[in-house]
Amino acid sequence: MGDTKKVTINKEIFLKRIAKLYDYWNNGNDENLSKVDALVFMVGNDDDASQYSKSNALQIWLYNYELNDMLAIFTKNTVYFLASSRKALFFQPVGNEEPTGLVPPVVVFTREKSDKDKANFIKLVEKLKESGSSFGHFAKDSYSSDFAKGWNSIMEEYGIKLTVDVSISFAHLLSEKDDTEVELCRKAAQASVNAWSYARKKIIDIIDQAKKVKHSRFAEDIEKAMTTVQVQQRLADNSNLESCYTPIIQSGGEYILKLSAESNDKLIHYGTIICSLGARYQVNDSFITFD
Repeated sequence: MGDTKKVTINKEIFLKRIAKLYDYWNNGNDENLSKVDALVFMVGNDDDASQYSKSNALQIWLYNYELNDMLAIFTKNTVYFLASSRKALFFQPVGNEEPTGLVPPVVVFTREKSDKDKANFIKLVEKLKESGSSFGHFAKDSYSSDFAKGWNSIMEEYGIKLTVDVSISFAHLLSEKDDTEVELCRKAAQASVNAWSYARKKIIDIIDQAKKVKHSRFAEDIEKAMTTVQVQQRLADNSNLESCYTPIIQSGGEYILKLSAESNDKLIHYGTIICSLGARYQVNDSFITFD
């Protein structure tokens, strides 16, 4: 995230959404989630970590920001956050020793580098032990930063095992959008459509004029143009709009239909051309693939 000294969490949105989380957890309608005593979500600071992980999706939904090297633990009685001093200030508006409706007290711990957070980790594993013995997590999300390794080491030392994968449960929870989320998704989709329209015209121009353009160069040009006023008109707000990834341009019979694909340095072939691109508007993503 940006400068956390100047940014704090949106208290209204946080309380509304975390209340929804606790209601979903406690109403018994999700069999997998209902058997969990506590939820543990670690986000490290790995350069190669997927930006589309369940952990990041949950952070964006609750905090409207992605926060690296942060630990969040939800028990039935308390919410615990462990983060750097700057991030602790970010959570200050929601720190509360008393419950707020369906939301239990929120306790924010500040990281302590002198002991590599060992004392904080021990406090939190003790809170987990007090909460029960069944702990949920996102099984596919793993991190190897020093912070994440330290936490995993303490969990192992104290016999804490994360055995319940709650990924599907949270996919259901996050799939239901409120009016604010729906409007932001619409804007993200419109931004992708605008970028698609621009890219389509450029592709037609390349073919009509028989230009020799590399896939990689064209992808870079599209990415640079995606957020401009020329392409996005009123949506061109640099603080809200960005490209999700460098567009993927493929032609000449060589196609890899994955988000991990990259545009190569070969020239665009004038037969079938496949273009994948995506726009992000206030952390809401929209993707388009066309030929």
